[in-house]
Amino acid sequence: MAASVRRDRRLSSLLVIAAIGLGLGAGFALEPVEIAGETALTLGPVRLPSVCWFRDGTGIPCASCGITRSVVLLLHGRLRDSRESHPFGWAIVALALLAIVPRAAVAAGHERGWVRRFDRIWLALAIGTLVLMIAFWALGLGLSWISSGHLP
Repeated sequence: MAASVRRDRRLSSLLVIAAIGLGLGAGFALEPVEIAGETALTLGPVRLPSVCWFRDGTGIPCASCGITRSVVLLLHGRLRDSRESHPFGWAIVALALLAIVPRAAVAAGHERGWVRRFDRIWLALAIGTLVLMIAFWALGLGLSWISSGHLP
């Protein structure tokens, strides 16, 4: 492998590790608070707005609605609340943490065959998680429609 390719892979691995660190750091910095029976996220005194364009446009929650709250609640040790906010929050945190080990190996210049195998497994897990999350969302919408005659 050429030196410039190795350098680029090391740099991209460092960027991935930094992004994961920033994301987890943000999860710890955000504070989940109960407001009017709902869990809201705040950063200091500022309440963060909802940013789901799908829900804002259709009135229907998207497949990932609640995942940020779920991750923040999980990082703050509120496991039950995390699961209730979105059942896949733990999977997002697990996938992020699993991505660190091979990226650290590449960043340190110790890339071996196991990294590529690990990356293929990680990608399969990420795709599987996404498929399950969409299926769970579609099932929830279908059950809501069957039981009440309309979507949430």
